[in-house]
Amino acid sequence: ALIENVTFNPVASGQAILINASGVNLDLGCGSLTQGNSQSGVSGVKVASSLNNVTIAHGRISNFTQAGIEISSNVTNPNISGVILTNNLRGVYYNGSAGQPITQSNMSDIEIVQSTTAVDCNYVNYSMISNIIALNSSAAAFDVKNSYTNIFANVSVAGVRNSVDDAFGISLRSGANNTIKYSAIDSIQ
Repeated sequence: ALIENVTFNPVASGQAILINASGVNLDLGCGSLTQGNSQSGVSGVKVASSLNNVTIAHGRISNFTQAGIEISSNVTNPNISGVILTNNLRGVYYNGSAGQPITQSNMSDIEIVQSTTAVDCNYVNYSMISNIIALNSSAAAFDVKNSYTNIFANVSVAGVRNSVDDAFGISLRSGANNTIKYSAIDSIQ
């Protein structure tokens, strides 16, 4: 757990915390992790490729120029819960690739505020994304690409601001068998 709030001032792209082993449980202890400068291409927490059973929970992640949380390709069973993500380029970035998707993710009880894209899913399969509040995204709340057989449940989207031509609440494209249920989308401007 974080024992105090952390402000990260990077001098190059990268991440504040890199998880590069399977079975890690990163409990932020209700603390905060914040990027303190404008260096581009920086994620708050990044899970390296080809890991399994990684959990990120209980804290606030803010102001990162790549993503609050980034999950790399070929990760199985990444879990994210009880996190507030504020003012990141992407709240959560599932960065899978062809032939190396992210599978069996469970993301729940998350609030994502003022990100360009709240949840960016690329090559994500067999995952459950539930109890998510996405507020005031400037391009998209959920952008789901090349992804199959996922469930989006109890998702609330409000205040997507049309700063680009293709602003949307939830976009499902280049995939199949994705389900949205018990969700509310409001205020696409």
